[in-house]
Amino acid sequence: MDKRNRYLVPLDLVMDYPVNWEFWRILRDLIQNFYDSIGYENFHKEFDYNHTIDKTGNITLTMKTKNHPFSYEWLTYFGGSTKTGQEGYVGNYGEGFKLCALCFVRLGCDFTMESQNWKLRPQVYTKKIDGQNTRMLGYQVEEREDDGETCLAVTGIDKSHERTIQEGLLEFFYPGNPLFGRCLADTEDYAVYERSEMRIPSAWWEKDYGLLYYRYLARGILPFRLVILAKTQKYDSEKRDRNTMYGFEIPSLIYKVACVMTPTDSYEMLQHMKNHWAEMPVMTSRWPLDLNTWYYVVCQLVRNMAMDDGIRERFVKDYPALLYMERTGSDSAQNRKIRQAKEWHRSSGKKEQLVNPIFRLLGVPSLLETYREHVEQTAFSAPDAKQERMDGILEAAYENVVQANLRQDEMPPKIVIGNDDNRNPMEFCNREYGQKRKRGRISRKYRVEHILLKPEDYDRNCFPETFIKYCKGRFRAFGTDRSERMTVLLTYLGSWMYENRKELKKAEKQWKEAADATD
Repeated sequence: MDKRNRYLVPLDLVMDYPVNWEFWRILRDLIQNFYDSIGYENFHKEFDYNHTIDKTGNITLTMKTKNHPFSYEWLTYFGGSTKTGQEGYVGNYGEGFKLCALCFVRLGCDFTMESQNWKLRPQVYTKKIDGQNTRMLGYQVEEREDDGETCLAVTGIDKSHERTIQEGLLEFFYPGNPLFGRCLADTEDYAVYERSEMRIPSAWWEKDYGLLYYRYLARGILPFRLVILAKTQKYDSEKRDRNTMYGFEIPSLIYKVACVMTPTDSYEMLQHMKNHWAEMPVMTSRWPLDLNTWYYVVCQLVRNMAMDDGIRERFVKDYPALLYMERTGSDSAQNRKIRQAKEWHRSSGKKEQLVNPIFRLLGVPSLLETYREHVEQTAFSAPDAKQERMDGILEAAYENVVQANLRQDEMPPKIVIGNDDNRNPMEFCNREYGQKRKRGRISRKYRVEHILLKPEDYDRNCFPETFIKYCKGRFRAFGTDRSERMTVLLTYLGSWMYENRKELKKAEKQWKEAADATD
């Protein structure tokens, strides 16, 4: 070509400019220029992206598109871009291509970029600054015939970057992305896709996760298998030098998406978040705000669905086996009932899934009311006069055999009579906090309010069995039936009973006399 058609465009960018992008970042910014030019709707169909490896192991990467011309003037300025602030574009500051060129030259790679009637490649030139020769980066531009094609070709890329090149397009949001499954929604404010079965080779740990796209780039991981694009939402701490969001920022941004969702789209999304239906915010005096919870997103989706009678009826039909659990508050008696209801649900093998209270808007029944209907209506009787005397024998024997060794000061629990085999004994125990540990003593974890005995436990010949059952009920103050503490205490109980066998013989004699007595 005639030299008159070739000229240098200085960028006034020194070669030691303090930027050191990794290869994936360079690649992303190069793809981004094509992505913004084509638009995400047609990107998959109109962008040609491939690479080859030569005999020396070096990679040549080529990117092409037709009828989407670039203006090279916008590849020369910092801090300005025709894409700034426009919806549907990744780019913003107009610096990416220039810094990519600088990083490629430093890596020893060469590239050419051509579009419309121009073709350019990087060129290093010398410029005097304060009397010193300084190496600067510019573009060597030459004219060409316009064939409607825009092409970028990079040569001399090390083979170690092949996997990064193979995964280069996955970071961008576009229909046809192999990470995307079925489209669930695509509106002016958001887009939601199911996550495909494709695994990202470099993310071998990734299994049941989804992706969050912001400004049309992948910015975070979701703990459920959806791909969500936030189109019009903003997040408070957006930084131009941040490539991913912090974990606590993701639920906040998704909540903003949920606020503009339709009832139908909300139902689709809620079904994929089933593992978070029971989630509650965890707040303490030190951390009064839980930023990592998905509770608020779930609540907003449910509120959206509750506005549509058809969606509400459909949900109840699709998910009949749900119970919502009330939140604990300042009412200690109510809190105790809630804990008892949860323990009853866990121990009774109920198949209903527990969800947070907002699901009441969709007609889900209450766990506490269900507990009251099935359990609290079960009649328990107080011991009669004879049984009270026999209870006193049990308590006296416990004081002599066990309490003397445990050295614990505690009020004996009340004994109630019933035949309900489905009751979990831990329902009658309340968690105790702030118990100070004393040297040589085992600390209590629960306050045992009641011990449940059956009428047959008062048989005249059942004292040993009933005594052990009573002791086990008292031991629940220190741990559950499956705890290590319970195992240790039951082991010691056998030893204590043997050491105090004479006392227990006297107690058994009293037990039989009480059983034989006529009131």
